[in-house]
Amino acid sequence: MKGPSRMLAHMSHEIRSPLNAILGFTDLLGDERFGRLSEEQRKLVGEIGKAANYLLQLIGDVLDIARVDAGKINIQPERLSVSTVVQQSLTMAKGMARDKMIKLSAEVEPEALAVWADERRLKQILYNLLSNAIKFSGEGTRVQVRAWEDGERARISVTDQGIGIAPEDQERIFEEFVTLDRPGSPGGTGLGLAVTRRLVEIMGGRITVDSQPGQGATFSFTLLLERP
Repeated sequence: MKGPSRMLAHMSHEIRSPLNAILGFTDLLGDERFGRLSEEQRKLVGEIGKAANYLLQLIGDVLDIARVDAGKINIQPERLSVSTVVQQSLTMAKGMARDKMIKLSAEVEPEALAVWADERRLKQILYNLLSNAIKFSGEGTRVQVRAWEDGERARISVTDQGIGIAPEDQERIFEEFVTLDRPGSPGGTGLGLAVTRRLVEIMGGRITVDSQPGQGATFSFTLLLERP
């Protein structure tokens, strides 16, 4: 890794260390290890934790994009059970969904569906799409993951019942640092979908979105099939 990519890698390490320390002390305060907190103090400690986690996510996303652009991303494709990876990804997103009382579900057909992909990166793609769907959905709604054979490829989709995306914005959302100013939008780093598209394309797939304002969104991507 040379030039800007090396500098970013070094910078990310230097920033992550104090951020992890901030998160550690925030957890200690939140657990009231040093005395009881008032309701207002508890809220402020929670906001500190959210801000630190946001910065950690931003650093990780920037570094991933730099690695992809430099051709240094580590991809190790293997035969993967889609059902297994989907269930593991749902487990990772369960906490976020529980906070908003959002129901998560999955449907994989056939059950033995398998793809040729990198396990870590596929989980990263699914988690990015699931967290995005949960973030833009209202309380008590539903997020569904579906996977099926689509010709010579597998197609995996994540559908939410959130605020939706206007047709003219559906290409822009995959660009770096693009966040849409929409009513009810919680904001974000503007990098999650950019990273997701790059990872899908590196593994030989393509990602698209189908959405209308107020009618939720379906993000779907393709991967190479790996037949038994």
